[in-house]
Amino acid sequence: MRAWLTAHYAHDSSSRFVEEMCVWNGSARIDMAVINGQLHGYEIKSERDTLGRLDDQMELYNQVFDQITLVAADKHLTKAAERVPQWWGLTAVQKDDDAESHLKLNAIREPRRNPSIDKVQIARLLWKPELIAILESVGLAKGVRSKSVDHLCRLIAGALDERALSAHVRASLKARHGWLGQHCSNVREMTARAD
Repeated sequence: MRAWLTAHYAHDSSSRFVEEMCVWNGSARIDMAVINGQLHGYEIKSERDTLGRLDDQMELYNQVFDQITLVAADKHLTKAAERVPQWWGLTAVQKDDDAESHLKLNAIREPRRNPSIDKVQIARLLWKPELIAILESVGLAKGVRSKSVDHLCRLIAGALDERALSAHVRASLKARHGWLGQHCSNVREMTARAD
């Protein structure tokens, strides 16, 4: 996936890649996410994985990501296609006949726009200082510093439309330092890690 994303976004310096991105306050982690003009999540199911957690993951991811692609071994594709929403993309991981130890990705279905994002859950992707910074930028920060993160998320979700909220959240995520777990800031860093 790293190599594919590197090639796909090679000329897009505005994209940021994050591995094991937490959603729902860490209740779930999507395998990879690309943050640019949208938030695109990639959930990976290898031959060693099962689809046992997929329904719970779908419920959480569907509230946050603009687009989602399931990247799965051939053995999972039929069952997964029956379970995931039609707007999810499907990509098959297949053995490359030209190289025994290599795998190739084959897009089966392109992702479409998520029809039902939850604005509160989008806001919950942010840390408290990031939430306060957004509230300051829209003139709503007075008296909120002592409020809970949940309160701040609901305030922002109520004050901004989906487009404005998503843009603020993506900008904050792209600017963030110190992600929990692994991350790749840009295509050059992604390439260096893949070597």
